Amino acid sequence: MDFEAQRFTEFIHARRTGRAPHGFNASKLFGKEVARECGVRVPITYRTFVDLDTIDLSDLPERFVLKPNYLWSRRGVHLLERRGGEFFELLQQKLMTSIEIIANLKEIFSKSNRLDVSVIAEEFVIGENGSGQIPFDYKFYVFDETVSIILQVNRNPEPKELSIFGPDFGELRDNLITFGNLFKRGEKVIPANASAMSEAAKRISKHLKTPFCGIDLYTSGSEVYFGELTPTPGTPYHGKVIRLAPEFDGELGGYWKMGCRKLGEKTPMISSTPPVAEMVAAEQARKYWEESGLKESQLKGVRELREEISRMKSSLTWRLCKPFRWMEKKMRRSGR
Repeated sequence: MDFEAQRFTEFIHARRTGRAPHGFNASKLFGKEVARECGVRVPITYRTFVDLDTIDLSDLPERFVLKPNYLWSRRGVHLLERRGGEFFELLQQKLMTSIEIIANLKEIFSKSNRLDVSVIAEEFVIGENGSGQIPFDYKFYVFDETVSIILQVNRNPEPKELSIFGPDFGELRDNLITFGNLFKRGEKVIPANASAMSEAAKRISKHLKTPFCGIDLYTSGSEVYFGELTPTPGTPYHGKVIRLAPEFDGELGGYWKMGCRKLGEKTPMISSTPPVAEMVAAEQARKYWEESGLKESQLKGVRELREEISRMKSSLTWRLCKPFRWMEKKMRRSGR
């Protein structure tokens, strides 16, 4: 059964399941071209390897970035420093040979089903946090030229750190976002050129003519650097790093819907829920189970549970989320 996307994570789900167009080419090379046209500085591209077997790192600088043209969420990204005849990879914090790096890329691509396996070697940007550090990654969530959220990712410590800003590096209202356990809540660092970063993200969004785009930027403190375009950010979609409060998820979905209207696009339809909805439903089912004192071997309060099940079965959540259906099956097996 299809239903109209309402929440931000549902719109992302529509794009990820092919029910809504991205509206633009999300490759790294295309993103760089867009950034240049919008007057945003782009890291120098040293080489583009169209085939993994042609990768040659011998003539590249002492420090550089190697990343796939068509993968996201840091998959296949290597931040490399030469150390003798080997390379120190900053994200994994280990020494690697060129053979190991290429083998790692081949393994990642083998799991991606991507036909385009091109890899880019580009400039290593020195961030505002210093030359010996991985630069902070600022992820702008932009709805039709309006920045709603900015995520600041610090990949230097372990565990990695995440901070969240509201529009134009302001504060978000309380209780809109909860953190998972994959990232530690980090210290907020407002860049010296914060307004220039926000303006750059808005220009790129305007150029793309899309209801929503995630835009990754870096900064040296004086210069804004383009990172990549992210049409379907996984951070809120999967719900393991952060989770949006339902009302905030709906508010951002409203912005996406307005963008669709402005561009003459229809609101996409979906037939399933995003992973974060499944996660929330599973937690609600488990919480209800525990609070009701129910065990697999001994069911109590069956009448109340039956009433709750009847109420939930009338909702889309019941029909689309597996945990509630699983709970009903447990009761049937128990003969209740």
